[in-house]
Amino acid sequence: MRPRRQVDEAIELEPSNRSSLLARCSAYRHLHDYGHAMDDCEAAIRLAPSDAQAHRERSVTRLLKADHDGAIADFTEAIRLDLNSAAAFKGRGDAYEKQGDHDGAAADYRQALTLGPEEKIKNLFEPTHISPPQAAPQP
Repeated sequence: MRPRRQVDEAIELEPSNRSSLLARCSAYRHLHDYGHAMDDCEAAIRLAPSDAQAHRERSVTRLLKADHDGAIADFTEAIRLDLNSAAAFKGRGDAYEKQGDHDGAAADYRQALTLGPEEKIKNLFEPTHISPPQAAPQP
């Protein structure tokens, strides 16, 4: 991933660059700055509403924010736009699991495995495993 400063410069030079917006969205997520990540994902979706990747990126951000319904909606849209997306099925399965819908999660995990080998699926969504920032220890 490019350093965020370079991505910021790329977006400043070309504000309609969807790829740069999505790269910065990912960078913000890694910094646990989900508000700015959402802003960039939403800007990318406005530029390319039928882009499955933009919907997947926003759904990952929503999943990290514990907006499970929003994540499911975005993953579902990504699946509609790209039926062969193992990442979208895997991510939606994660959202269903976090909601306690184990049947929905199992169905999506099976579909993800059908679309891609297990070793490729296992870590598709590393960002969902980013733990929230820890509070500073109290004196």
